[in-house]
Amino acid sequence: MPKLSKEAKQRLQHLFRGGQLAIRWGFIPVVLYLGQCGGGESILK
Repeated sequence: MPKLSKEAKQRLQHLFRGGQLAIRWGFIPVVLYLGQCGGGESILK
């Protein structure tokens, strides 16, 4: 694995934190949406 500069590590950490935030705040609305539109039924069959 190549060595990363301190700045590159900080960018990756920032990107990772943003991804975690998006997953946390996006997961429940997606589940609720699938429940409302019946999208989850096709997955379970």
